Amino acid sequence: MDEELGGLRVSLSWLLRDTTAALRRLAMREVEIVTAIQDVSTVMQALARPYCQVPDCLRRAARVVEIDLPASWEASATYATMTVHAGFCLEHGQEVEHRVGALVEARGDLHNLLVIVEAAILAERRFRTAGVGA
Repeated sequence: MDEELGGLRVSLSWLLRDTTAALRRLAMREVEIVTAIQDVSTVMQALARPYCQVPDCLRRAARVVEIDLPASWEASATYATMTVHAGFCLEHGQEVEHRVGALVEARGDLHNLLVIVEAAILAERRFRTAGVGA
């Protein structure tokens, strides 16, 4: 009889340990599910109430800025752009528009600057071959 009780105690001990482990796994899974739900909720709130896209700016988006990104920075005079739209607060929207304008202007100037540099290199090469400045 003592042997049967000992075996029963061991079986109950194993059952209790397995049940405890299963409950721990279930609790961990529940935390993962709650975290996923909170993440989805955060995204849905952001979609419902758009904020300025500048990190750490907690102001609401008040304007949409069209951003033309140069698709390439090759030495050609013409280039394609990819247009994206982003929401910003009034202050950041104005700043981003100015920066986008400067970026597009710099891309437009790239070809002209490269032509000037190439002309200077060719002129220097001619002067060297002619013996001037050597």
